[in-house]
Amino acid sequence: MSTVRFRAFLAALVLLAFHVSVSVGVASAQARRTPLKSAPALQVLKRDILGLYDGTTEPAAKGTRLHKYLEMPLNHLGYRLTLHDISKGLPSLDTLARYHAVATWFSGEISDGKSFLLWAARAARTGTRFVVLDSVGLLGEKSELPDINAFLGELGVAYAEYFVSDAKETRVLAADPMIGFEAKLEASKLPGHQVVIARNPRLDVHLSLTDPAHRWAGARYSAQVSTSPRGGFASTGYVMQTDATTNVTRWIIDPFAFLEASLGSEPRPIPDTTTISGRRIYFSHIDGDGWNNMSTVAPYAHMRDIAATVMLDQLIAPYPDLPVTVGLIAGDADPTHGGTAQAAEVARRIFALPHVETASHTCTHPYHWAFYDTYKREAEIARVLRFADDQPNYDDRSLATLVRHWRSQNAAKPEDMSGGDSSVGLPRARPQQPFDLDLEVKGALDRTARLAPSSKPPSLYLWSGDTTPFEAAVKATRDSGVRNMNGGDSRFDAKNPSVAYVPPVGIAVGEERQIYAVNSNENTYTDGWQGPFDAFKQLTETLDNTERPRRLKAFNLYYHSFSATRPEGVEAVKMHLDRARSDQVTPIKASRYAAIADGFYSAEVIPAGPRRWRITNRGALDTIRFDHADAWRINDRLSVGVIGHNRHQGSLYVALDPAVREPIVAIAAASNLPATPHLVESRWLVSQVEHQACRSTATVEGYGDGAFVWGGFSAGSYTIAATRGTQTVHKASAETDASGKLAFTIPADAIAPLGLTITCEVAAPLRNNSGGQASARGKRRISAPGR
Repeated sequence: MSTVRFRAFLAALVLLAFHVSVSVGVASAQARRTPLKSAPALQVLKRDILGLYDGTTEPAAKGTRLHKYLEMPLNHLGYRLTLHDISKGLPSLDTLARYHAVATWFSGEISDGKSFLLWAARAARTGTRFVVLDSVGLLGEKSELPDINAFLGELGVAYAEYFVSDAKETRVLAADPMIGFEAKLEASKLPGHQVVIARNPRLDVHLSLTDPAHRWAGARYSAQVSTSPRGGFASTGYVMQTDATTNVTRWIIDPFAFLEASLGSEPRPIPDTTTISGRRIYFSHIDGDGWNNMSTVAPYAHMRDIAATVMLDQLIAPYPDLPVTVGLIAGDADPTHGGTAQAAEVARRIFALPHVETASHTCTHPYHWAFYDTYKREAEIARVLRFADDQPNYDDRSLATLVRHWRSQNAAKPEDMSGGDSSVGLPRARPQQPFDLDLEVKGALDRTARLAPSSKPPSLYLWSGDTTPFEAAVKATRDSGVRNMNGGDSRFDAKNPSVAYVPPVGIAVGEERQIYAVNSNENTYTDGWQGPFDAFKQLTETLDNTERPRRLKAFNLYYHSFSATRPEGVEAVKMHLDRARSDQVTPIKASRYAAIADGFYSAEVIPAGPRRWRITNRGALDTIRFDHADAWRINDRLSVGVIGHNRHQGSLYVALDPAVREPIVAIAAASNLPATPHLVESRWLVSQVEHQACRSTATVEGYGDGAFVWGGFSAGSYTIAATRGTQTVHKASAETDASGKLAFTIPADAIAPLGLTITCEVAAPLRNNSGGQASARGKRRISAPGR
């Protein structure tokens, strides 16, 4: 044996020994049911995508195509997008090791396309995947082709020396189901195209075009959309289509399928923000805008009642089974900012209700947050005065008094006070006092807490106005110990007929992160509350379209206090509340959803063996998902902290025990495993699940009656008992169906947690992991305290 071969043989033995030791260690730790030690960083599955954009053409990260259109499909597939402005410098190649891929979506020529392409070619040669949409950064002139193709060649394609500008004779040669996702390609209206030649035999061409002019490029066809193990490429004109008349944008390519093909589609756990306890998440939150407005709803109009009273009586109190998070504008209840004692009293009554979560919707309600990042009081006064000139009939008496005072003080030269600010519109609703970020965040939270029970301080800060806070504002919420949410304005309906209008989970704001609301509110449906006032009923379309054919979002009922000023607004909100009662959902607080969303960004997935993963740093995120999972099921024998699983639209949703800090999820071929006891779905939250022979226990909590479906039980009758301490709250019998499912409902108040016990009657022991009967002394603990 040669020296080289002998060294290779020794290296293989060392590697084998390493894998054996890891396997033994994992098995041993699993048997002890203790968290595994932290794995080396290189074992963590890469969930991060580096998105490069050109700040000279897309100045704000929030407005980039990467964020607006691509980030949501990436989030749905479990990836996190990090945006980087290349006009401020290209990333170091050394930093790419942490990323699963690099994504670009340039439009035409970028500021320094040549330097970018040289960098991209070097990066691609290191094995970095690239997802390229639209332009590569240069226009494709003959002199630019060497730089372009040095990069594109790594993706298996190349630009030919020809651009088909007149595509009247262009035809689709071949298109697979990835093409025509929302916008169909019409033969007579195909866009002009750069001729793209397929160079790699491993390339999957999803859309190819043919044109007589291709002969000038020496090409039989042009590969407009392609993917390979090196990434994906979709050329200009064949990614999205925007209607020139309606300005509606639709996807040509299927972004989910394109990204899966570009990034890899092997089975892997996907952190999921849409589902909990096997059901779609439901949560509701209210922004306090319009709290003090007079209502026209009968009979309140005759009593001169404010909208907050109507909201309490009609939309909150009658629905104790549906939690709601209410965000008060602290200034509305504070006389120093123009608020009233009546507003404060209604807030006390609302916050006292058990199913209401206390939240803040700022103190003075900024409309334009960027204005306050570089705040000048003189500029604010000037803007308010200009607003008063533009809107002479505004009906805020407190503001009118303030305007008269400022005019008397600054009647000579109000324009000199602008500080260079030429913007128009009221910068915030209550500008009586100079802006103070500490007051706007911590002060608002403190003032709101005084109106709530001591056990229910605010736990969420809801952004106001344009919902575009600056970094220091987001940091202030985190420093105050609360989550933050709002923005996004998700719509997927007849007026917004594309997943392009469904935003991602959130957005980075400097080193901080803003969590988006899941659905838009009535303001966008009613043209800024100008009417029609019942248009919020259209939310049903978005709820349907984000549930099928894939569950993209939770069910979020989000509205303002001003909905209670008109009967049409009240009717629209009631319609959605009634739907929430009938849908298969699990209601939670809005702050819990925000925590789940934060958990999406923090969660890490670490391989722990073949088709087995450890989930760490997940925070409140208690569901992971496997897509295209009809052939897979949970391997209970090798999993730790998995309490249940359910299927929806071809995906397998796995419920993790909140009591287990680092669960392990294992899957196996569906036909290879016997059924074992597990949660299928529940309207309540479930934790600390433990199965023994003839006895299962759990801790449960939630709103309204607790509907449960468990699976994998042996045929027979079971006693269901719900307890709080030593008191039995509910006791009944239930029987399994032919498939081994056990369904029952607990009609009890579980806002404070209950203990759940399922005990077999007569001789109906639970199946054990090997498929036989468990002995009376057998015990299978699937979760443990410690999270």
